[in-house]
Amino acid sequence: TLPLIQAFGNSILEGMRKNRFKSLLSVITVGVGVLTGFYLSPKYGLIGMAIPLVSAMFVNSIIMNFYYKKTFGFEIISFFKDTILYPLLIYAPLIYIFELFINPFHLETWLGLILYAVIYSILFCALTYTLLMNNYEKGLIKKFISFKK
Repeated sequence: TLPLIQAFGNSILEGMRKNRFKSLLSVITVGVGVLTGFYLSPKYGLIGMAIPLVSAMFVNSIIMNFYYKKTFGFEIISFFKDTILYPLLIYAPLIYIFELFINPFHLETWLGLILYAVIYSILFCALTYTLLMNNYEKGLIKKFISFKK
């Protein structure tokens, strides 16, 4: 998820010809990940290779967030709060409640599946509208629903 979110910043870096730091950081972090994985893989197998590589990519993403803040003034902390933390706090309980009361893997009919999807979608949209959207976004929804231009 982090690399996908950072794609916009990467494009700006390339456009401004400021991607040298990102390239060097990637070579260093992935290099350390590969070397660490090389030494861990004989004992731990695939997991011994995967964990250092994923950790290297994660460290790379964290460092790049600070670089974007320094270079472009991006408000990374507030961005992650608004796009990941708050929605996670809202949707995690919804998912847990649905898993607890209605396990989707035990649905036996198409009607049951459709009903499950409709109820979940309605709750998802209602929570998003009431708890996550700002006034501007709510205004866009209202304008769309009323078909006014």
